[in-house]
Amino acid sequence: MPTSFGKAKKPLRIKGWAAPVLRLLLRIFWRQSTMLKLIYTDLGLHMEYVGDSLETVVSHHVVLTVRTGQTLHVELGQASFLLPVLTPGLGALETALRQYDKTLEIARVDAEYVEVNLSGTWMAQTAQAHEGMFLAAYDYETELILRRLWQAADQALTTVVVD
Repeated sequence: MPTSFGKAKKPLRIKGWAAPVLRLLLRIFWRQSTMLKLIYTDLGLHMEYVGDSLETVVSHHVVLTVRTGQTLHVELGQASFLLPVLTPGLGALETALRQYDKTLEIARVDAEYVEVNLSGTWMAQTAQAHEGMFLAAYDYETELILRRLWQAADQALTTVVVD
């Protein structure tokens, strides 16, 4: 027996206060990344997604450092990384900047590079350490743009170094 659902309906568009709540619920339901993790080492920068909350990541690192007899310095701060001006998709990040006042910025360094500045949480062995981990939380689309830009820039730099 055929079933009729009537006229085709327009897609549901959620506006106002419900939109960010729905996005958050979708992230939790699908367990998408909740943060970007930037790892600064003497070899360079590595960026990846973290599926845990900031509190979980920090508490795991506190337990690890206590058990190994190390120290851990945790503070709110800023981190940055360079991207070539000609990185494909940089315009998408500039569009995303509009919703993050002072927590995500792009600054022109010179004719060839821009610096992407992120606000978040810095974890390292000491307050003066240059090596450590930085955690930044943005919406999924912005995190995806940042990761893809970094990957594209990293791939371009690797190609230049290998050649």
